[in-house]
Amino acid sequence: RTFGMYILPGTQDKRHTNSQDPGYNLSAFNDQSLNISYDMSPEWNVTSVTTRRESNLDYAMDYDFSPMPFFEVHKYDRYLDLGQELRFSYEEDGVNAVFGAMYSRLDKKVRYNYYNMGMKHYARDTTDTYAAFGQVKIPFWEKWAITGGLRLEHYTTDFKEEDTGYSDSGSWTSLSPKLALEYSITDDNLVYTSVSRGSRAAGFDAYQGSPGNYEFDEEELWAFELGSKNTFWDGKARVNAALFYYKFNSMQRGFKFKVQHPVLGYWR
Repeated sequence: RTFGMYILPGTQDKRHTNSQDPGYNLSAFNDQSLNISYDMSPEWNVTSVTTRRESNLDYAMDYDFSPMPFFEVHKYDRYLDLGQELRFSYEEDGVNAVFGAMYSRLDKKVRYNYYNMGMKHYARDTTDTYAAFGQVKIPFWEKWAITGGLRLEHYTTDFKEEDTGYSDSGSWTSLSPKLALEYSITDDNLVYTSVSRGSRAAGFDAYQGSPGNYEFDEEELWAFELGSKNTFWDGKARVNAALFYYKFNSMQRGFKFKVQHPVLGYWR
């Protein structure tokens, strides 16, 4: 849920406006990752991935693009995401498998101030995500192979809107399977088909919600694919082709609305 407001243009120069507030952008990003891999045997490997992502979005902007002190905003968002994944992989005689688990915590703070309008907003939510996953590929009948996978994810969110004191919490569980079948025509050519489910987490809207209307549902995607992978001339050329069909449920998306104002023009 987002919105913006635009006033009649103040200049005919496409590269300039008549804004009285030049604004600034002091945003900073700080990311680190640590990847440790160890071969326990010729068949088994264990990998640990540790991540830290920090984003500090600090900027000011004149949203009315006019010389009037009206719709200026100072925005400061801070995201801190900590993650840990442990993954085991196996490969022998054409059998491939991967199993693992992960945990992450996302701490999100959203703050903005429309200082000439006396409007401000401050919200915070913290989300903990736990997941376990596995996938196995097994060859059979010489030229065939089947792949099955499953990811189980559970996440909890604590949300608070500081301006109104509104707070809420929620927890969701998502199960995402995958099934694929492939047939090797030759060592360099194969065809395959697959079906899988994906999801985008539910949660709370820290930007433009209203009390009692912050929560949004999980987005679900079912993906169907049919394709072919081919190499030619001892690997010197590669040609792949695929057909996709995606079916979305409860798609999460932004929208725009427009209301006519007799003095200010259009709110969008």
